[in-house]
Amino acid sequence: MILDEFVEHLRRDIGDQPKAEYARRLGVSAVYLGDVLAGRRLPGKKLLDAVGYKKIIEYVEVGHDHH
Repeated sequence: MILDEFVEHLRRDIGDQPKAEYARRLGVSAVYLGDVLAGRRLPGKKLLDAVGYKKIIEYVEVGHDHH
């Protein structure tokens, strides 16, 4: 899952409930949650743990010549 998909997952999970209530349930601030949803901040460990996700960084070769 890429970041955009994760943010969409959060949006679906929030649904019609107030973002502040959702943030409180997750133990994060409403401002922080809003920043994540707007793409101004990356989701941190506390938010990821609260929704059952973890971040994995992957390095993939993209086909450069090694001469």
